[in-house]
Amino acid sequence: MINLLQSSPKNSLAAVLFLTLSLAACGGAYGSRSPAPVPRSLSIKPSTAVEAVGETRQFSAQVTFSDSTTRDVTSQVVWVSSPSAVATITKSGGLGSALAPGDATVSASFTASGASVAASAVLHVARGASIQSIEVSPGTNPLELGASQQFAATATLADGNTEDVTRRAAWTTSDPGVLRVNTAAGRVGLANTRGPGSATISAVVEGVSGSAPVRVVRRVAKFMYVAGPFGIDGYAVSPADGSLTSVRSARFASGEVSSLTITRDRKFLYAADVALGAIWAFQIGADGGLVQIPNSPFPTTANSSPISLLTHPAADLLFMTNFDTGEITTFTIGSDGAISPHAPVSFIGSQPLSGTTTQDGKFLYQAVQDGGSATIAGFSIGSSGAIQPLSGGRIIAGPSPKVLTVDPSSHFLYATIAGSTEDMPSAFSGYAIDHVSGLLTPIKGSPFANAENPIATAIDASGRFLYVVDSGQATDENVVSAFSIDPGSGALSPIPGASLPVSPLTQSIAIDPSAQFAYVGLSGTQGIRAFKIDQNTGALTEISGSPFVDRGDVTAMALTY
Repeated sequence: MINLLQSSPKNSLAAVLFLTLSLAACGGAYGSRSPAPVPRSLSIKPSTAVEAVGETRQFSAQVTFSDSTTRDVTSQVVWVSSPSAVATITKSGGLGSALAPGDATVSASFTASGASVAASAVLHVARGASIQSIEVSPGTNPLELGASQQFAATATLADGNTEDVTRRAAWTTSDPGVLRVNTAAGRVGLANTRGPGSATISAVVEGVSGSAPVRVVRRVAKFMYVAGPFGIDGYAVSPADGSLTSVRSARFASGEVSSLTITRDRKFLYAADVALGAIWAFQIGADGGLVQIPNSPFPTTANSSPISLLTHPAADLLFMTNFDTGEITTFTIGSDGAISPHAPVSFIGSQPLSGTTTQDGKFLYQAVQDGGSATIAGFSIGSSGAIQPLSGGRIIAGPSPKVLTVDPSSHFLYATIAGSTEDMPSAFSGYAIDHVSGLLTPIKGSPFANAENPIATAIDASGRFLYVVDSGQATDENVVSAFSIDPGSGALSPIPGASLPVSPLTQSIAIDPSAQFAYVGLSGTQGIRAFKIDQNTGALTEISGSPFVDRGDVTAMALTY
């Protein structure tokens, strides 16, 4: 080693130059090194396995990093099997042991560079007796378009016993345009409605088949409620042509409504008033009229600006996002429509924007504009309504994720991104939702190009089409863009010729529960533009009588049936 202190000035300078050049050849100062890649997703192989009692099965795990590299991490992940009475698995190594008949969920989690990813697979433990017949249930009952149904397959064995073979069955449907059945781990046998009509759903195990008939029917839209700085207005929706007729008893003056939501039983409507810092509550009458709930509006916290309201799709719960405090509060909804804070408040960061839940009620996602770091925060929803942050951290979603939307199957989440620079144009970002962990993985091709300022988005009840309204600076930039959604990957494809100029400035969009009509809220007193959706192409055609007059900026919309 050269001793710089003992060498001559000339030698010292040469040594310094040598050391500097050596550091440069190695990549310069340590602070300029690229950050370590972050794990983005985890996969388990096999995703589904069948073993008889007493047998073993080796599972493997592979992680994909943010730089698109992959690595086998079978010996590095933490393995868990549940229920352990059915199968166990070595905590490190991934060797599963079949103990008793039934289905076990094999899970693995991996953490590196401050981020965690998780995945799961299914180990079906069989009795060993041959299958004589299979029954698929439920059957014959009609499903409403937009709903999902978990089907079960029950095998009758040669020894007279029965066995649940749902998760080991090969599922098919006679008409994917009516019903699409899932085969991915964690969703096996879960069917999503795609269009009205009849289909047969079938399950095959060891060459033995069982089936059940399924009929999908449209929901019939009844009422639409719109809101903004003027308060709330209500309209009756014609099921024949989608035209709107004002419901006078649904007109209500309030401070400034930023969000509307309707309960799962369609009995109550809630409105977030950012001016008053309160939540208005109404009972929805048979004629669409609104009756104010006693003690409404319900106060929230001090310095409150409720920016987003969500009702739980399967429970009597209401979630409120507070723009001022950066918190989410869970309220319990009483039988009379009154609300009361229930679960602990969850802090999510400053400037939260819109939120959404999955249709199965398992996860909640919230857009957060925290200074220069715009993210999507994910939470699991407990049975009590308490929310817990997902273990994988947050997704960085561009300069401003304004609106979040989940498709009816709960497979995909989409975020509108309003661009602020030439390097970060406006776009749609799409993410696949892990059914078990709730973690988000970018969809291939995301972000998807879009116009100048996407401000709102909606997905039809069939899950086939996605619409976004852009509110640009120029009249010709105010458009409704239409995309088709790939049911397998969630990728978006622009529908040729379906982008439609809309004037004046657009504010919001909603689609009726029958998936036949789309409504666009406009600025000022220009009202509501109404369109018929082509069921084959997704293209929009304006209906007779549109636009329908309203009192002011239509910034929030909600429909019921």
